[in-house]
Amino acid sequence: MAYWFIGALYISASREIKRFESVTKSPIYTHFGETLNGVSTIRAYGHEKRFIEANYNKIDDNAQPKIYMTAANRWLGIRVDLTGAFVSFLAGLFALMASGGRVDAGLAGMSLSYALNFTQHVLWVVRFYSINEMNLNSVERVVEYLDITPEAPVSIPDRVPPAEWPAEGRISVEDLVLQYAASLPPVIHGISFEVRPREKIGIVGRTGAGKSSLALAMLRIVEASAGRILIDGVDISQIGVGDLRSQLTIIPQDPVLFTGTIRSNLDPFNKHSDSELWLALRRAHLLGGDVCEASQVNSAGTISEHVSPESSNGRIIIHESSTADGKICTIDGLDMAVSENGFNFSQGQRQLIALARALVKRTRVIILDEATASVDFDTDAKIQATIRNEFRESTLLCIAHRLRTIVDYDRVLVLDQGKVVEYDTPYQLLSKSKGLFQHMCLRSGEYDFLFAAAKRKQLATDASNAKH
Repeated sequence: MAYWFIGALYISASREIKRFESVTKSPIYTHFGETLNGVSTIRAYGHEKRFIEANYNKIDDNAQPKIYMTAANRWLGIRVDLTGAFVSFLAGLFALMASGGRVDAGLAGMSLSYALNFTQHVLWVVRFYSINEMNLNSVERVVEYLDITPEAPVSIPDRVPPAEWPAEGRISVEDLVLQYAASLPPVIHGISFEVRPREKIGIVGRTGAGKSSLALAMLRIVEASAGRILIDGVDISQIGVGDLRSQLTIIPQDPVLFTGTIRSNLDPFNKHSDSELWLALRRAHLLGGDVCEASQVNSAGTISEHVSPESSNGRIIIHESSTADGKICTIDGLDMAVSENGFNFSQGQRQLIALARALVKRTRVIILDEATASVDFDTDAKIQATIRNEFRESTLLCIAHRLRTIVDYDRVLVLDQGKVVEYDTPYQLLSKSKGLFQHMCLRSGEYDFLFAAAKRKQLATDASNAKH
């Protein structure tokens, strides 16, 4: 009974201490990984000591439960030894008292030996049982993730959309409500709007207006709490997420590149030829000047003739004819390695690679979420020209902070606090007195340029409508 009482106290305490130890261990690995990813920024701002101290504090937090665990083990050992000594004492006392002290010496020695061994066996039984319970803490953490509501199925056999879907790119949002968790307030409050086929829509608004949340709802990364989104008449909540996402293209603000090669990032399923991939890179303005094989560059470093390579064998040389010094740079073709998260490219280059991937995929619905936020104005202008030329047959939703990016789009959707405030052509919104879009343009410091661009777009649209 004494052993059971001691063991019960030790197991209940050690189980909770182990839980604290497991909880405090994860922040150490997370902080270490984040520090490695941002080591250049940390050094640039001179905050090495702060991150080292933060790491020491997390290690100290993790060491405290380990100290208590060691103390609990010593507590168990002392009490089991004391109880074992008491059991051995009783065994010797009973051996002397039994039958007037006429017990056989061999039997007395065997009883004392078993009493001593019993103490050690009980100690290890308690410890092994407690270790087993402590290890089950890991199972508890896994069970927590098993209880998370899984994402919708990749494909629903009875609701697979037609192979050519979406054929037009018509989008209809009806009373859409979006919230990130049931306990949190909605970030989008019952918005409704329609996008015509092949229309270019700019989405603007202040920080927290719900622009990126709308993009997440389009891809069903966050499921709508109420309302629905129709693409060519198909309710996207009724089909598999794989069938939906395979027919949409998104170029996010923080582009995602996978470890591999440029080829595998542009065409992961090997559906396109090398010439198509090179053309996409050129149209995304990743390649400057003419592209050719090394054998077609003379000793002076100039290109003998224009070539669009069908194969990426060998080293490809790019003549940067737009630069003042005629700089020549080299890349290792389509098989050039891409490191984890594409960190061997700059932020702007990663965004351009994501744009090239969209040019290769060519879906009917394209979402741009600050896709040119990390490039300069000149490159942004070139990319916007490419988008207008290459995505003429696609419906485009562009989330932008640079108003000049979307001022010549077909229409502009202005969001504020998760609601649609304005939705019209840029010229009409700029002509609207005390409108939110007009206020944003005035504060940008480029109102004259934006108004002139919007007016040119309106005149071109009116002329086109008059012809038809």
